[in-house]
Amino acid sequence: ELRDIPVKLHTEFFKQGEAKAELTVETRIDLKGLKFRKADDRNRDTLSIVTGLFDQNGRYIKGTERTMEMQLRDQTLEAGKNSGLLVKESFDIPPGRYIVRVVVRDTEGRSMAAENEGVEIP
Repeated sequence: ELRDIPVKLHTEFFKQGEAKAELTVETRIDLKGLKFRKADDRNRDTLSIVTGLFDQNGRYIKGTERTMEMQLRDQTLEAGKNSGLLVKESFDIPPGRYIVRVVVRDTEGRSMAAENEGVEIP
């Protein structure tokens, strides 16, 4: 795990029957840990957020990648520093044991964060 950027990972699931569940992955990114570049009265930064789902043996199952280009005014940035940035992803999967891995990369600060969490869906 890497912790250059403060990141909190939270998972929850909802069973949709015996053979199916929806796994929700919430990643909260602390904006205080990012380096923004000021240009044209905006605070700019680009985040790449990759969420991967692996089976209990470490084999890749599914994943998503998001690129967020932020161009925040000063007041929006200050408000975001208090609450953080929340990114949600959902996966439809069968019951089982999984590992969720989230990697966040900050372009301006050239920093990264990586978090893992195990999930068991009965």
